[in-house]
Amino acid sequence: RVHTCARDETQLQETSREWQAKGFQVTTSLCDVSSRDQREKLMETVSSLFQGKLNILVNNAGTCITKPTTEYTAEDFSFLMATNLESA
Repeated sequence: RVHTCARDETQLQETSREWQAKGFQVTTSLCDVSSRDQREKLMETVSSLFQGKLNILVNNAGTCITKPTTEYTAEDFSFLMATNLESA
């Protein structure tokens, strides 16, 4: 059994169909891992679906901002830290 999440509904459904075609039982959640509230909701959902037992967690989320670091705004930096560090 696999549970996957993405912040894009189309991407989420495509991934789900691919894995189901390979024989996996798949459940999904829309989740932007840069949001603490959404991460907490995701963990509650997964815990409920798997009766509190999770064998493997793969966090493959990350982002970058393609401009010089000296031009980052406070919001840019916060978004990077929330996505790349806190979501791990």
